[in-house]
Amino acid sequence: MGDRPLLIVHYATDVSPTIYLHWSGYAAPNLIDDPKSLMADRTDDVAYAAARLVGLTHTHAPGNLSPGLWETPDAIRQAVLASSDDPLKAYCHGDAGVVLVNAANFALRAVGGYLTSSSSR
Repeated sequence: MGDRPLLIVHYATDVSPTIYLHWSGYAAPNLIDDPKSLMADRTDDVAYAAARLVGLTHTHAPGNLSPGLWETPDAIRQAVLASSDDPLKAYCHGDAGVVLVNAANFALRAVGGYLTSSSSR
């Protein structure tokens, strides 16, 4: 079916749209390396960090199934801000899970998928 992660960039009270990748869930932790270096002098900027991440995922996505982008539902926004895992687990498609990217330092936290056990970096 795919290897799907949902990527969400956040900082303070800002939460990005959800970035859907149909493939490359296993590579999600490495996909943030390029935007991390590009945003090094502009930390905490959720909108620009998410835009960079979307742009860079195009270079890793075969075909026309990735990336997708949609508004993050309010309940999920609140779960991201509160670090509440249960709603995030229900939101994910399985596979790699929901990958939260902190725009301040590009630290990752994965919820609800196989990346959960290796997500803190």
